[in-house]
Amino acid sequence: MELAKRTNTSTHSWTEKLSVVDETGNMLPTSDAAAHSEMMWDIIGSAFTHSNKNCVDIDPKESLYDYFSEELAKRIPDTLPDYKQRREIMYQLAQSWGAYVGNHGEYP
Repeated sequence: MELAKRTNTSTHSWTEKLSVVDETGNMLPTSDAAAHSEMMWDIIGSAFTHSNKNCVDIDPKESLYDYFSEELAKRIPDTLPDYKQRREIMYQLAQSWGAYVGNHGEYP
């Protein structure tokens, strides 16, 4: 924070309106952006809970990205008419946090 102050760099406030732009350059409605962001952070939170509770039994090859993909399929099931588009938006949002979530290059 001190570096941001000294360099006059803007920082983000979590109380600000969230803006998400899809791959075509269109801005998602604010409510959709907030819902997708909330889901992403909820999945990450549940991944850490899962890891803490089951660390002995988790395959060392399983990554946070793997967990994210499995949870995303549960939360946005194939039965929804727009599931591919909704999942793609979630993967793109997660990719913006790629260092945190991870990235295998192409999505399932």
